[in-house]
Amino acid sequence: MVINGFNIKLPIGLEQVLSTPVRDSYQDFLVKDDSLVRRHLTALTTLLPKYIGKPKRVLHVFGGVGATAQVIDQTCGDGVTHEFWERDPILVEYLKKEYPHCQVRYTIDSYTRFMEEDVSGFDAIMFDPSVGTIKTPKMKDCWAKLSMLAPDVIWLSDTACAKIHINAKFYEKDFGVAVEPTAEGYLLAYNHYLNNLGLNIIDAMREAAETYCVIQRDGATGQFPLPIPYL
Repeated sequence: MVINGFNIKLPIGLEQVLSTPVRDSYQDFLVKDDSLVRRHLTALTTLLPKYIGKPKRVLHVFGGVGATAQVIDQTCGDGVTHEFWERDPILVEYLKKEYPHCQVRYTIDSYTRFMEEDVSGFDAIMFDPSVGTIKTPKMKDCWAKLSMLAPDVIWLSDTACAKIHINAKFYEKDFGVAVEPTAEGYLLAYNHYLNNLGLNIIDAMREAAETYCVIQRDGATGQFPLPIPYL
């Protein structure tokens, strides 16, 4: 697949062994073709190269199939090392084969591992679950820790916009402010929450079911565009 000049290898048809209530294994979207991940990768290849800088160490909290790693490698060239966490054993073996020089670790719960381990020293943290919002268990704890780590870039995907028109009120307690029932309203409230932790959403894109954000510490110039560009 070639998107925005990036040549991204995706393993179509990998075996699936997870059986979870939510279809949240990344290769679930790749059983037959790559059409369901094109918008995700369009956002990734549009936003991330503008902000990734020259990282030495990158943590992929949800390793997936390594698509984000390919974008980073093609942007930055040699010298980037990756650490992948992944709970799908098929993907763990795939990542080990594709990235033999990197650390690939099986994990049952990346959120718990993130809270328990020393993850300082990473220049960029890709917090990119297939399904997740601010209400995901342990997400707020992870943000508290992320705010102390101060990586150059945090990449976040969030699926709240899929039903934000009916669920906006449910997020007001989480963010401490009113939430307008739009993707923009949700991210503005999310940014208010992050600002209190010294973090700032500086850019974002969206599709019908998901928003993609680049987050940095205070001092980053500008604010994410409104309305959020739609993929």
